[in-house]
Amino acid sequence: MIAKERYTPTYSSLWERTKSCLGALGVSEWVLGREWSDPANYGETITFTASRWLVGPRDEPIADSRIAKFTGAADGLILLIGPIRAGRLPYFAAELLAVDGRPEFACLDLHAPGMAAELLDEIVAQTIALSIRHTLFLPRDEAVPRWAVEESPGGFLYTGVNSPAVIPRLEQAFEDYLNIWLDFAHAGPAIAAADAIEAVESFRLMRRCRPSILERFVGRERTGRLMAEFCR
Repeated sequence: MIAKERYTPTYSSLWERTKSCLGALGVSEWVLGREWSDPANYGETITFTASRWLVGPRDEPIADSRIAKFTGAADGLILLIGPIRAGRLPYFAAELLAVDGRPEFACLDLHAPGMAAELLDEIVAQTIALSIRHTLFLPRDEAVPRWAVEESPGGFLYTGVNSPAVIPRLEQAFEDYLNIWLDFAHAGPAIAAADAIEAVESFRLMRRCRPSILERFVGRERTGRLMAEFCR
């Protein structure tokens, strides 16, 4: 039987799915500053929630995750999971947004600043395979933001398609990229490159300074503060 297409965006529901997937490693949660969830900042049609999750044993976490979700007229998820110790794990990054029931933006990737060359090659190979698999179902020849190319080792998935029919495809892509990160996390911390700290700081600075889907909802100044929080 062919499954019916689902036309209601559910990106924000990936919050709980992600938390469940990370649960086997252990998750400790903190709500970020009150200002990020203050309804006065977003109008009457959007609810915004942001949290910090430390992943791994409580006394020795292996990763630091920042996650935010929109619900209401805008449905979206922003997520960055990175290693506590530079270069020991890749970063998983996701931005997904739909407005008034239609998808507008999606970018998924695994970044590897500070990771040893052989592990970087492995991440690139796996993510390129994923990107090819999923882009077969997306419009061809889309314009890609410069930052998506500059940040990525090469296997990013980006689309601005606005057809609700692709939402299940993008949700599946989210889980596929997350599963690669989980495979590395379950395997244990990797050996970092010699310049790991410098490479990670450069990556974080690049992400703090580039555009974000948040700007249209909270303005450039508030977005800049939240991106700084996400990219610590």
